Amino acid sequence: MLGSILTDIDDIRAHEDLLARGRTIHATADGILIKHHRYDQVRFDDFVRALAASPLPSFTLRPLPTHEGASEAAPSLGERVTLRNVFGYLDARLDEKTLIVADVGEALFAAADLRVHRTAEFLSPAYYTSMGFAVPAALGAGLADPSLRVIVLVGDGAFQMTGTELSTCLRYGQSPVVIVLNNRGYSTEREILDGTFNDVQEWQYEQVCDLIGGGTGHRIATYGDLTSALDMALKDTGRIHVLNVLLDPADRSPAMVRLAHRLAKRMSPTSAKR
Repeated sequence: MLGSILTDIDDIRAHEDLLARGRTIHATADGILIKHHRYDQVRFDDFVRALAASPLPSFTLRPLPTHEGASEAAPSLGERVTLRNVFGYLDARLDEKTLIVADVGEALFAAADLRVHRTAEFLSPAYYTSMGFAVPAALGAGLADPSLRVIVLVGDGAFQMTGTELSTCLRYGQSPVVIVLNNRGYSTEREILDGTFNDVQEWQYEQVCDLIGGGTGHRIATYGDLTSALDMALKDTGRIHVLNVLLDPADRSPAMVRLAHRLAKRMSPTSAKR
């Protein structure tokens, strides 16, 4: 691990097997840790240069899996919106002029199969202490490359933390498309440990544009609502669009469920005693 700062993965003990001391080389500007030994006097840049020059073993590159296009029929326009049809339709609309910024949680897990068309057109934080990353990051991404249209994927809980940064986007002429995955709470945490503490106050997210004084809001309940709103948003490149996507709170992506169940086992009282 070069330059990695371990933060919340320490807190949830998710790294115990993969990143256990004794199995890693962890190099940062603060010091070099090799298995159980620490070398504070070795400079990080010297270590990296020496590592690059070392005759390390090489491995045969494995080909990436091919993407299989969706073979199922498109949902009817009146069908209830779901994670599956949201991301299926979004995938079909991505091109070389779009950039995805995904927040942590279901916004990231459900986006795992999206196909971006150029390098660095998918941005996301890695861990939960960065929740609320996506909307502010849209501002930076839009200023960094004005030729790209930023599409934000964010859960309702994360949006309530930092979503009002859309005001700053408006002020500086940015026009992201913000897709709020509104499942009325923290769905990943519900899979780890369910309870009313995972609920959030319901907002009328499509009305945030009225609050900040610019942009267009959409309330999305059906697949037809989704297709018309997303098509309009992508064509209207000069304005912010916020899509309040009304999901069933029980709607989950398989990737999120797998991870949450593994974390739930690690965080159980039985696991903590070991």
